[in-house]
Amino acid sequence: MQDNHSSSERGTLRGLHFQLRHAQAKLCRVVEGEALDVLWIIRVRLAALRKWTLVVLSAEKQNQLYIPAGFAHGFLALSERVQFLYKCSDFYHAEDEHGVLWSDRKIGIPWPIPDPLVSDKDKKLPELAGVPRELLPQYPSDEAQDSAYRKNGQLGRELISSLSRWARSSRSAMRNWI
Repeated sequence: MQDNHSSSERGTLRGLHFQLRHAQAKLCRVVEGEALDVLWIIRVRLAALRKWTLVVLSAEKQNQLYIPAGFAHGFLALSERVQFLYKCSDFYHAEDEHGVLWSDRKIGIPWPIPDPLVSDKDKKLPELAGVPRELLPQYPSDEAQDSAYRKNGQLGRELISSLSRWARSSRSAMRNWI
C-alpha cells in the first residue's frame, strides 16, 4: 500500500492515468478545498463503452471515492488550493505508468473549464484510439463476469416471471379466501 499527497492550484488537471502490470485500486479524498474527481473504466473489452463517473470531493463534505483497479483516474482542482490524498493498493512504478489524453472527445468527459493547467507529461498522452490494445488493462475474470452477467440476467428474468405468477395466484387465492 502507498499513500500519495498532491497539492494543486485552481484549474490544475491531472490525468487520466493508470498502471498496467501494477494496477492500483485507490481510495481518494480531499483534505483542503474541492476537486472534481474522474474515474473511467478502461479495461480492454469495456474501454469503448466510454463509461466514466464524476464526483466532487471536498474537505467540507469529507467524502471519499474508491477507484477499483482497471480504471483510469484524473482530477481537476476547483478551489484556490486543493490537497488531494489517495491510498493506493500497490506501489507506483514509473515504467508502468500509462494514460489517455484528458480531452479525448470520444471519451466525452465534460470538464467544466476549457483550458485547464495540464503538465507537459499529461499533454503528451495519446487519445484512446492511439493506445495499443496491449497497453490497456486486461483481466482474466472479464470473460467469466460477462458469462455470469448473462446467466444472472436470465436467472433474474426467470425470478421476475416466477414472482409475477406467484403474485397473480396469491391475489386470486386471497380474493377466494376473503
